[in-house]
Formats: sequence, C-alpha cells, structure tokens
Amino acid sequence: MEQAATMHVGNAQLPEDLRMIIMDEVSRKFISRQEVLDTLTVIRKQSAVDEITGAPQKETFRAIRVIVRETLFEASLDFIEEPREKELALLSACVKSFRRAGTERHRGRGRICAQLYDTYPHIPSGQDIKAITDKYFNLFKEAVTS
Repeated sequence: MEQAATMHVGNAQLPEDLRMIIMDEVSRKFISRQEVLDTLTVIRKQSAVDEITGAPQKETFRAIRVIVRETLFEASLDFIEEPREKELALLSACVKSFRRAGTERHRGRGRICAQLYDTYPHIPSGQDIKAITDKYFNLFKEAVTS
C-alpha cells in the first residue's frame, strides 16, 4: 500500500533573490551561463596514489566539479500536517547531525551546515526569519536525558 510522505523536502537552490539577479544578468547578456558556472563551482582533480611508491596509480585520474565553499542553498520543507513540537525536536536533531553531502563513495565529499527556519505562515511579511534549530534541539536533548 502506497502512502504519501508527511514531509516533502524541496530542491536545494541558491536563495531566490540571488537566482533572480543571475537570471536577469544572463538574460541581459551582462554575464554568460559559463561565467555563472565558473563563479559558483571549481574543478577538483585527483588520482589514487600507490601506497608503496607514492606515485599516482595508472588510469585513476579523475576530475569532478564541486560547489565553491560557503555557497548558500535553501530548500523548503513542506508538511501535510503541521508538525508537533516533538516532531520538530527530532527533525532538529537530524538537521544538527547532517554533516556531509555529495558523491563520495562512503560519505559525502562536501561539509554541510544546516539550519531550520520558521517561515510562512508563522512569520508576518517584513519580519526577520529566525533559526529554530537550537530551540527545538534543546527540547530533544531534554527528552532524551530525562
């Protein structure tokens, strides 16, 4: 029996205001798509090394495009039902333990720093959006230590 997920994680993207600026600059031909790619990513090259000789192993040279450090991404979390405080506490613990992402075989190549933010419909327009990760993580810690 198929069931719908109670939480949907949206695609991680550059912040919307930055995406709009980039699209505008590209459409007006002030910058090219390649320049955007070159600005936000770099090519890393590596080869496996022979443990005995220290020389690169044959046919192991590879290149991978990676995102520049400290590039900010945001993704929405959409819930079928409003999450309860206990569920947000567990989600916060998961977010705090989220450390790596990428395509490395055994673990992600890139280091990640993630936060949960309270947004619409809870925050009136024009007010600062605040991180809620620590608030709910503290509830998680209290629950598991008591």
